[in-house]
Amino acid sequence: MAHMIKRNEIDIAQADALRSATTAAFDLEACFERIGYAGERTPTLETLRTIHVRHTEAIAFENLNPLLKWPVRLDALSLQQKIVRDGRGGYCFEQNLLLSHALKALGFKVTGLAARVLWNAPEGAITARGHMLLRFDLQEQFLPDYEVTNWYLSNHPSSHFVTGATGKQGGVVTRLLLQKGHKVKAFTRKPDSPAALELKRLGAELAAGSLDELNSIQRAAQGVETIFAKKIGAGRAGRHRRFRDFGN
Repeated sequence: MAHMIKRNEIDIAQADALRSATTAAFDLEACFERIGYAGERTPTLETLRTIHVRHTEAIAFENLNPLLKWPVRLDALSLQQKIVRDGRGGYCFEQNLLLSHALKALGFKVTGLAARVLWNAPEGAITARGHMLLRFDLQEQFLPDYEVTNWYLSNHPSSHFVTGATGKQGGVVTRLLLQKGHKVKAFTRKPDSPAALELKRLGAELAAGSLDELNSIQRAAQGVETIFAKKIGAGRAGRHRRFRDFGN
């Protein structure tokens, strides 16, 4: 038992040392330049809120790697390369891990949490822990994931392109954005369908086209700031290539 305790203590010490080395190697200046932050470097609630808003403004939610069958790497160097240097976005694990490295470098106490997404789920549903968020311990615990995102959507109206807008997922996204005062281009193959006409009644601009036609995607997405694209299942390699070509 004494040997096991000693071994556990060594493992913990090694893990702490690895985390400290990762934070020390993190390019904080490049990260702040990426999000346009030039404010205070003290671990306060106001600093946290400001950095989180800048992060939300500058870095898009993006999950194109799985769509294109590219690996998703979560180590600090890979995150810096993809999001900071290459100017791309990321999904919740990438975004929050990058943010945690930056804020730990400022002296924040950060804990990563696994969460269940209940949005649009039936009442009483127990979903998988498929979402990551961060907890910050200041004078009180602070979970910025919902607070800042909701505030940002409400106060920064912009234009968005939504694929599958007449489907379940795309329809929910379209309605939420319209409720927050955003402009939405609803991409659909059947702009005269009842579902499409209902979105038009709610304020969406209908954009006719098909995911199988790159030109129609490019034409419809002109002038928008973000693209919400539902993940396409395996076997749709042609569509994978079209989105890759569109991104290029």
